[in-house]
Amino acid sequence: MLKRTLLSTCFCLTIGVLMAQEAQKKGFAPNRGFEVNLGLFTPRQQEIGYGLLLKYSFSKYRSNDVVVLRAVRLSSAYRSKSQERSYTDPHKDEIITSSFIYYPKQMEYSVGYEIQKIKKRWRWTAGVDIRYADDKGSGTRTKTSVFNNGSPTVTTVTNFTREETEVGCIFFGGLGYYLTPYLSLGTDWGVSALVRTGTDNVIGRPSSPYDTFTMSEFYFKFPRILYVGYHF
Repeated sequence: MLKRTLLSTCFCLTIGVLMAQEAQKKGFAPNRGFEVNLGLFTPRQQEIGYGLLLKYSFSKYRSNDVVVLRAVRLSSAYRSKSQERSYTDPHKDEIITSSFIYYPKQMEYSVGYEIQKIKKRWRWTAGVDIRYADDKGSGTRTKTSVFNNGSPTVTTVTNFTREETEVGCIFFGGLGYYLTPYLSLGTDWGVSALVRTGTDNVIGRPSSPYDTFTMSEFYFKFPRILYVGYHF
């Protein structure tokens, strides 16, 4: 019984080594197939988030010792943020201090295209995502006026809710490492160009045209996301 167990163990180890050597020769690049990534977004403006990213490689070719894959991407993510700002505006007769606190929660969805270059265990990626996001949250604005003539200080507190949408694109690059032919770790970075529209609902006050806003954002993030990928 012991002899059979040892022979079975040696056989399994031999098969495992041969499969690993074969994967090494192929550069750890899968044939046409799927990839599932679980990601953790790195902090930006006191935010935390996680996401799910699916990829499908529809094209593969080899250039010397580099394997090139072309893939489509589909992702969704959840983010929770905390935004706090304050500033002081001195005037001749008074000093105004304003603060803004906002706690949004965001769901985002994206579809995109990428090119992967794989050499041995390393993988480089580049591509573009088209992104849509929906934000909902609540916040508080506080305005304090301190008068130079000795009049009592006046503090105004406004509570509001906000709904926002974001539409835009993200140009990204990334770097990954294959732990096994089926498991990888990686990160990416990106340049985002987004248009944000939103509406504030001030509690206790009728709505007005000034409650609706539109703004554009353009920023670079490195690193943007850390992920674990499964390839099949």
